[in-house]
Amino acid sequence: MFKYIRRKFGEASFTHTDSFDSAEKAANPQAIGEFVEVKINDVKIDFIKVKKEKDDRVKSSSAKVQGSPREETQKVSGDKGAI
Repeated sequence: MFKYIRRKFGEASFTHTDSFDSAEKAANPQAIGEFVEVKINDVKIDFIKVKKEKDDRVKSSSAKVQGSPREETQKVSGDKGAI
């Protein structure tokens, strides 16, 4: 069984807001403050890639194990002849 993976590539504009105890800490770009929020302002998708990947799950189907009852299915689905 296969799965299809979609990846979107693009650009985003955002605002990341942190809270600090002092102006000196807030002015330091290396300082880590208390997280407040992230707001996404703009998103631009440049392109999309779709990739086929193999699914590693084991596929067990009762039709595969028992065999397909094709003749019986054809008779039931539309054959008006004698059984």
